[in-house]
Amino acid sequence: MKEWSQNHSIVILDNASSETLKTILFQQFHRSQQDLSQRPNRWSRRAPLNEGFESKSKYLNALANNHDHETEDLDNERYCTEHQVVFCSKCKDNHSECKKTTSVVSLADKLLKRGDISQIISEYKNFIRFSDIMVCDRLNQEKQLESQRNEIFPTIQSMKNQFGQMINGKVTNIENEINEKMDKIIKSIRLYIEKCKRAKLLAQSDLDSLLAVSDKRVSGPIVKTYFRLKTKYPIYEKYLKDLYSETEFISLQFVPNEEILTLPNIVTSVGTLKERHCSSTLPPFMSVDNIRPFSERSLSYRKHGDIRLFGLGILGKGGITSVKCTTGGYIMAVARSTCEFRVFTARGWTVAHRTFSSLPWDFAFISENDVVVTLPGDKKLVTLNVDLTLRKIIQVKEVSLPEACWAVTECKGKLIGTFAPYEPNVHLKVMTLDGTPEKVIEISDSPVPFRAPQNLLYHRDKLYISDTYSHALIVTDLEGHVTFAFKSAEFENPAGITVDHQGNIYVCGKASRNVFQISGQGEVREILSPNECASRPSCVSLCGNGSILLLAFTDSNVIKSFQFK
Repeated sequence: MKEWSQNHSIVILDNASSETLKTILFQQFHRSQQDLSQRPNRWSRRAPLNEGFESKSKYLNALANNHDHETEDLDNERYCTEHQVVFCSKCKDNHSECKKTTSVVSLADKLLKRGDISQIISEYKNFIRFSDIMVCDRLNQEKQLESQRNEIFPTIQSMKNQFGQMINGKVTNIENEINEKMDKIIKSIRLYIEKCKRAKLLAQSDLDSLLAVSDKRVSGPIVKTYFRLKTKYPIYEKYLKDLYSETEFISLQFVPNEEILTLPNIVTSVGTLKERHCSSTLPPFMSVDNIRPFSERSLSYRKHGDIRLFGLGILGKGGITSVKCTTGGYIMAVARSTCEFRVFTARGWTVAHRTFSSLPWDFAFISENDVVVTLPGDKKLVTLNVDLTLRKIIQVKEVSLPEACWAVTECKGKLIGTFAPYEPNVHLKVMTLDGTPEKVIEISDSPVPFRAPQNLLYHRDKLYISDTYSHALIVTDLEGHVTFAFKSAEFENPAGITVDHQGNIYVCGKASRNVFQISGQGEVREILSPNECASRPSCVSLCGNGSILLLAFTDSNVIKSFQFK
């Protein structure tokens, strides 16, 4: 109150004398005059420098010499290559000692003739197109995350329906965690998209300005706009490259708690939510020509997430050596390290299983519900009938062979198997379903060594063989004549093979940790990289009418699921 009263005069008019009022008014007038004297002259507010002028005429003279070559098209303009600026007769004193100057008109002609203008226009167009590619990539991945959310929740809901009130609170907790993480990831994706769009809009605005002045063919604006855009382009490019280097795909994987099967009322959670960081699916930076669609650049989208095969427990060396899917959506697998053949639902729950006395290796369908399993250690073939209604696996028969059969495939009501891998007499053999030998297939004209066949597949009168010794995929006819062979430095220890309805072959490299697709015309491309596989794949299969690819591994009871779009 004291401080306020020192700066203000409080007067009660009823008791104030005229002299007192005069004194107060004089003080206020004197104070206002002092404030005005300290302000700059009104005409100096637009002066080029933040200072006052003694008179208006001096201000006008200074304003006349203050001009902007960026926004104005002035007479007698020249370009200084040393300072990289445009100047005219009003500011030529600043460049009196510069040796290399040229007329703006002649410089504009040179830029047009040499194609410099076309080059900068092309660079900006590529920048805008690649910004669009990055935005589309993020939008696709946002859709994939939403699809993952929609696929995870039914799994949790099925557990809730099965165990009821015992896990209701735990289900709510995991659902909240999933929603929170998903929303956080999607928020970061949308922020990324906004940054890309902002850079694109700024670059598009600059490009439009250059196109406008180029159409008018006015020398001054062409030169000025060209050098302005040339200066700004590295800044735009660095900004977009920083965004490009930050690009990654985060997917969420729900892993159910196996203890819930036996102790549903004791477990602390129904499962855990894991984040997986995948490498970017974007093309090389600023590559805008011949870009494949997003769906062909990656299979990172998981429809069902990773499938944990309950009941297998911890797998030792050998792991899962063969996986195939039925038309009804069931998954059948041979677990070599646990000497088992198991049938699972699409969610990974065990339907039925069968244990063997020795290590199994491969199996093949001979009918909708019958399979043949190879036991190379015992030199046997075991035929099993899978009754999905009763959830039972019945052994139909067991056949002894004169030599060990490893990989096997069904061919026109008969079996073809691989024998004596790594031996000098390695060969294929055609057998009846009872194991009776009918024909030996010898492969002698292969461009790569045929020494250690790992897996075997019959499709449309051709045999597809993965050879781990030569690191190659060999394709032959039923007589053993090689029609195609694929070998690459990026393809090591090939293992599992499968085929889709279009005749495309899929084969996984165990040591190279990747998956290749080979079309019917022999075109080869890598569809899953080592970063996406993450481990050593041992076998591959297709389900869901060929739209879902399953990948099993040598040391895990988790099958990775990838969706084609």
